[in-house]
Amino acid sequence: MPASARRKPKARGSKAVRGGKSRPVGPTKSPRQPAGSRDRIPLGQAIASLAERNAELAVLDTVQRGLAYRLGFEAIVNLVGDNVQEVFDAQVVFIGLYDPAAGPMSFPYAFARGERANPPAASPRGFSGVVLKTGATIVVNEDMDRRSAEAGSTLLAGTEW
Repeated sequence: MPASARRKPKARGSKAVRGGKSRPVGPTKSPRQPAGSRDRIPLGQAIASLAERNAELAVLDTVQRGLAYRLGFEAIVNLVGDNVQEVFDAQVVFIGLYDPAAGPMSFPYAFARGERANPPAASPRGFSGVVLKTGATIVVNEDMDRRSAEAGSTLLAGTEW
């Protein structure tokens, strides 16, 4: 008898017996949904997500160009900060560096109220403190005042460093 004739066809909804109990094996109904229909999201949400991803890629492209031109650390930090501010139309942008052994957090890049700023070194607090403590990403799209209070953040756009 040929090998192909000896194989048993796989049946949908077949049963297996284990420990004296019968249980279904494999799907009992055919999943005949169009490709991607289970993961559909509203068009507006998809466009917003795509725009956000493009903005992130623009920042990464800036870093890549800076590295390709063999720019120094300060120049790369400035490129990234300027690009983040421009792409996201951010009112306040800062890049903070923190080394627990070295002491307070320093800010090689800070932008507020339409101009570059030079804030003093400080202990991590507010959103930065939460991120350093938990390692979690923080995104605030609404209720900025409430979220700032929860994090203990006192620096808001238009306030002094």
